[in-house]
Amino acid sequence: AQALAQALSGCERVVVVEQNHGRQLLRYLRGSMDFRQPVESCAVPGPVPLDPAAIAQQAGEGVHR
Repeated sequence: AQALAQALSGCERVVVVEQNHGRQLLRYLRGSMDFRQPVESCAVPGPVPLDPAAIAQQAGEGVHR
């Protein structure tokens, strides 16, 4: 968790991309560390393939806020 916190120290926002509708990775990460920046989830259910364009769109939304 310390290495991840150090890697994210210069970020203004974190988007957790996961292929899991229940957002298990996001919950695990929040339980493992304290984020200093806003954290969002880009979760896609089960067998649905991850869409790079949708991920880029969600990640880019924070840039224009």
